[in-house]
Amino acid sequence: MEMRREVQAIVKALSPENRSMDIIANSGQLDRQGEVVPAEAVDHTTFEKNPVFLWAHDYTAPPIGKVTRIASEGAALTASVQFAETAFASDIWELYKGGFLSAVSIGFVGRAYE
Repeated sequence: MEMRREVQAIVKALSPENRSMDIIANSGQLDRQGEVVPAEAVDHTTFEKNPVFLWAHDYTAPPIGKVTRIASEGAALTASVQFAETAFASDIWELYKGGFLSAVSIGFVGRAYE
């Protein structure tokens, strides 16, 4: 049985000149569901083929941006996101820029756990 999970991520920096942000996608620390997802265990090979940034894990809607960089940095998984030039993506970008939003979350399917 596939179980989709989510981990909250933190926005590190915003770049208004290119509508992008750097995030800690996964800290490698205990999350709010009592789980730890080690950055080195995250296989993002398939994700990199279509690195979309979705709003609220809505897989039925167009993306609001794209992930332009994803990497393991120590225990953390970090990424950079560039927002699309659409009306809805612009609204979400303005919410991040204005400080009304300050986190994102990643979705994943665990292959093994204990």
